[in-house]
Amino acid sequence: MKRSNISNLTTRQALEQDMYGILDLFVHTISFSCQNDYTHKQINAWVSSAKKPDPWLQKINDQYFPVILIENQIVGFGSLRIDGYIDFLYVDYNLQKKGIGSYLYNHLESNAIESNITALTSDVSITALPFFQNKGFIIIKEQYPMRQNILLKNFKMIKKIS
Repeated sequence: MKRSNISNLTTRQALEQDMYGILDLFVHTISFSCQNDYTHKQINAWVSSAKKPDPWLQKINDQYFPVILIENQIVGFGSLRIDGYIDFLYVDYNLQKKGIGSYLYNHLESNAIESNITALTSDVSITALPFFQNKGFIIIKEQYPMRQNILLKNFKMIKKIS
């Protein structure tokens, strides 16, 4: 897909039938965009959650979970819990650095402000760290979560928004 104009984006709340498109984007984006920061084993452990659709369906139903579309194709998705935690923020690997991630982030932040959330938090990968720092997040601590007996490095981050 070769598009860089974000004016043709549409946004809507994810639907249950979007789940497999979301999971495909999740797996492919991590597999390609994170290969300089994580090993093949780490990436496989990270994307293993895509094999269990039930928790994903629960998040689609319980969180503010917008999808970004171009011509009805999902090119990004994010999610925000009611406590201000950004659970997901992913953009199709082929469309990164074209403003879609910022568009999606701004959408999540606007929803948080409308919901009277005063701070956003997230667990941010090494790969996404510069993006979140650019949005005003600061590192609270370095973390090493375990996925399938494999350690992954990430960062607990926060941004005050009120």
